[in-house]
Amino acid sequence: MEMQRHAQLMYTSCGWFFDDISGIETVQIIAYAARVLQLAQRQFSGQADTLESNSWPVLPRPIPNVVSAGDGAQI
Repeated sequence: MEMQRHAQLMYTSCGWFFDDISGIETVQIIAYAARVLQLAQRQFSGQADTLESNSWPVLPRPIPNVVSAGDGAQI
């Protein structure tokens, strides 16, 4: 149930209406998604090993408005 809760939280609209990936709202959304992956790996062990590597390849692309924040992968 915790995994489902975090999966729903990662779709909250406040994180997707902002134009900066380093904003607090978007960072929180990414944290929810990361928690879903952690819980899935714990629950499904070997079956979920590739979830993280398949989920994060697009993160380095976005460049935040605040250059010192790094790219999407660092955030």
